[in-house]
Amino acid sequence: MVHRHGKAGVGAVAVLVLTAMLWAHTVAGRTWTDVSGNRMEAEFVDFRNGIVRIKRQDNKVLAIPWDRLSKQDQRYVTLITTTRKHSTGLPYKLGAGVICGLPSLLISKRKKNLGVGLLAFTSCCVGGFFMGFIVALPVGLLFLVLVGTLPD
Repeated sequence: MVHRHGKAGVGAVAVLVLTAMLWAHTVAGRTWTDVSGNRMEAEFVDFRNGIVRIKRQDNKVLAIPWDRLSKQDQRYVTLITTTRKHSTGLPYKLGAGVICGLPSLLISKRKKNLGVGLLAFTSCCVGGFFMGFIVALPVGLLFLVLVGTLPD
């Protein structure tokens, strides 16, 4: 028997892989350039109130005004800070999806209709990833009712 996981599951995996790659890249460091063309190797620390903080290889943290960074570095900071906002609380959000989707998956397995269970589980995980319990719980309950109406 062949099971199709759907595009939602593939999309969720792609988002997780992209987030992990970007997160790993920030830890590894990169070459930063200011508007004068000066370069240095450092890793991104944070961005607040118009100041970008980076840590050099000698562990010294520098505070650089936003307008002193090259356009490329400004784009990089924007991308990293946006990614970090969406990945905050990631274990909690994915946990919400797993907790809300698991009952449907288990019941669908017992009823020999694993496709619906996988759809429910994936939908809850994606909903949990983006919004936490506020989306995962209603989706999980909806699928639980749906799976409960399936014949044995």
